[in-house]
Amino acid sequence: MNFNAEDFINGFKDGLELMLHPKENVGKKMKSTKEALMTYAYFAGIPFLGYIVLALLLSPLGLSNLRGLGIISIFVIAAFVFFILTPILMYVGALFQHVIAHDIFKWFEKPFQNTFNATVLAAFPNILLSMFAQVSALGIIAQIASVVWGVIIYVLALSKQQDVPNGTAIKAMIAGALIMGFISAVLVLSFGSALMSLAGLATR
Repeated sequence: MNFNAEDFINGFKDGLELMLHPKENVGKKMKSTKEALMTYAYFAGIPFLGYIVLALLLSPLGLSNLRGLGIISIFVIAAFVFFILTPILMYVGALFQHVIAHDIFKWFEKPFQNTFNATVLAAFPNILLSMFAQVSALGIIAQIASVVWGVIIYVLALSKQQDVPNGTAIKAMIAGALIMGFISAVLVLSFGSALMSLAGLATR
């Protein structure tokens, strides 16, 4: 597979157009997981480079949360977050959302690919603003803005991709967040209890 700068420039432009005019662009059809991930990668290329450049410029000034790290460490961290961790989280999150809305509550009728498409498109604000999340003074603002912007796109994208009203998309999103939060809390508590039990045995 060949990559060139023009693909990343065009991908970034398309992503910005989607973010600025979500209603007209969230219906983007991506026929496979590979195509959706490639769309994500082409958009993420420029923010990835921006993240690294900002880190290198701001770290010596003590303004980046990555201060003290070398260029190789910064590159590895950014590459892992942008191109490994984020795609995995998008896929798992979309799968979880689809199971809840499609298989359990029967709100969605279209296949998983449509839910995954919506998840990928909704990740664009977070990827763009992640460049500034490392900046000590802007981190919280960037994170809040990315969440709000991402939620708006996610609702519109779910509605369009699954061909359901916005209200149904909102219900699906809230149900997914609540159930995922509950499961996460149970797992954390169970893990914590297990650690405490082991610690208690170790001190006897």
